[in-house]
Amino acid sequence: MNKHFILIAALLLGSSILKAQTSQGNQTIGFNFSFNHNNYNSVAINPFDKSVTDNSSRIRIFNIGPSYSYFIADKLDLGANLFYSSTSLSNTSNGYDPVKQYNNTYGGSIYLRKYFLYANKIGFRTGSYVSYSIAKMNDTYVNSPNYMSTTNNYGAGVNLELVYFPSNQIGVSAMVANLGYNHYQTNNYNQGSANGDNLNFSFVNWLNLSVSYVFGDK
Repeated sequence: MNKHFILIAALLLGSSILKAQTSQGNQTIGFNFSFNHNNYNSVAINPFDKSVTDNSSRIRIFNIGPSYSYFIADKLDLGANLFYSSTSLSNTSNGYDPVKQYNNTYGGSIYLRKYFLYANKIGFRTGSYVSYSIAKMNDTYVNSPNYMSTTNNYGAGVNLELVYFPSNQIGVSAMVANLGYNHYQTNNYNQGSANGDNLNFSFVNWLNLSVSYVFGDK
């Protein structure tokens, strides 16, 4: 009987500790990391001389940055993050596509997230965000001059993340899905400018992780 009582008390105490991780007044500082690497291969056949051209491309996307959030209510935090993203693309040249492409992006976002946890330890968090970033791109061609551009991106959307608390103060999350809208304004310098809108949905299409440290009075 005493053993059962001690076990129940321990479970209740553990639950209260875990609940404190997402309690009102607590704060988190974190680090975000994402990486994507893809290789593409294709074969093009010239309909006039029946010549065959093998084309291949390799793309790498690397994203890092810090984050901070404050729990304005139990299991509801308001936060912001900063990020730096580097994209590199390599092509076999067909005379039209760039042989090398480099894209460096700097930006940040503000978000509001709601947590849905089982035993206050594992579950999901979801919420909306608004973001801004500026990207500078440099393309290298074989048969034409190099191309440079600067793009301002204004975004908004909804994220869904898997969340796990392996300890009282450490949280780990992974992106599951994203529905986002983006408006871009591109300056191509002496080649003019362009703007447009994108709506996209992604579901577990690349590695996107976040590690956070929880601290506060509770």
